[in-house]
Amino acid sequence: MRPCGRSSGGFTLIELLVAVAIVGILASIAYPSYVESVRRGKRAEGTAALLQVLLSQEQHYSRQNSYMAYSLSAPKGFKTHSGDSTAASSYDLSADACAGELIRDCVTVTAKPRFDDPVCGTLAQSSNGLRSPADPVCWR
Repeated sequence: MRPCGRSSGGFTLIELLVAVAIVGILASIAYPSYVESVRRGKRAEGTAALLQVLLSQEQHYSRQNSYMAYSLSAPKGFKTHSGDSTAASSYDLSADACAGELIRDCVTVTAKPRFDDPVCGTLAQSSNGLRSPADPVCWR
């Protein structure tokens, strides 16, 4: 026999609201960390592809005594995207002469993001060692 006025089993509305509030607070704390973690992973993909293309440019330089400019529309045998396929990549890659220099002397490889990256944006590295942006967060 149960006591008078008490229901058997189940949750009260207050208990459910408290549980939903706790889940909401945890989600609001965890989601920004998750988004930044995904961005860092994409940046790692972009920097790896950027350095791979720069290495290919150095190999080309050792054979031809000149770097080679290229873009997405005219790849000239160089990688034009990060990742395994164009559709799944996070960055588009291109190469051009360094500012104020000839392509035979210096090349800047650029990785333009396909996603919103308010901290780093476009990544670039030159054969002379200059990186853009200078923020070390972008190159970890």
